[in-house]
Amino acid sequence: MESAENLHSQSSRVKFAEFVFDPHSGELRKGANGTRLSRQPAIVLRLLTERAGEVVTRAEIREVLWGSGIHVDFEQGIN
Repeated sequence: MESAENLHSQSSRVKFAEFVFDPHSGELRKGANGTRLSRQPAIVLRLLTERAGEVVTRAEIREVLWGSGIHVDFEQGIN
């Protein structure tokens, strides 16, 4: 029998196409292969999976990644 913590961890995973993403650990899996995403790509993927089916603007992505007090040239980074 699995622990409550393990069950909770499995239920928070997001499945799309052949991928499974764990937003808490930042791990992205495809079948048996997995990789832990860097901080910013994991944040963006989490935002996009939480808002599946919705339009997420560049401004919203910038706000989530850097906040309103930091000014960076993010256009190239988001592309």
